[in-house]
Amino acid sequence: MADATELKRLDKDTLVDGFQRMAARARRYKDKAKEAAENTMEIALAGGTAFGVGYYMGTIERDGGTEEDLKMFGVDIDLLVGVALAGVGLTGMAGKKMSGAARAAGMGALSLWAGNYGKQMALEAT
Repeated sequence: MADATELKRLDKDTLVDGFQRMAARARRYKDKAKEAAENTMEIALAGGTAFGVGYYMGTIERDGGTEEDLKMFGVDIDLLVGVALAGVGLTGMAGKKMSGAARAAGMGALSLWAGNYGKQMALEAT
């Protein structure tokens, strides 16, 4: 690292070039941090939605609900919620800022449905 005396001897173009490289490096770090934060939020939304929908369905079962009570319009609640949220996210209907969140939440609910469906298929397999 250069000390103050060495920096004073550098020409203006060298200093400008150095500052531009430092600024570009700072932008890259900022972009990487933003991307990591967005990925973390997406994972949290997907997992949180899976938990929330699963918990809701669990309360229906716990309170004596039937298989039919776990459906809306004849469709499993987790599948319906997942398709609806993913559809809103994929079409951009939630706006520029919220469509990614809706898509992530939809993926979580669809993952819950797929896991439950796979478990059901395994239990019914002969």
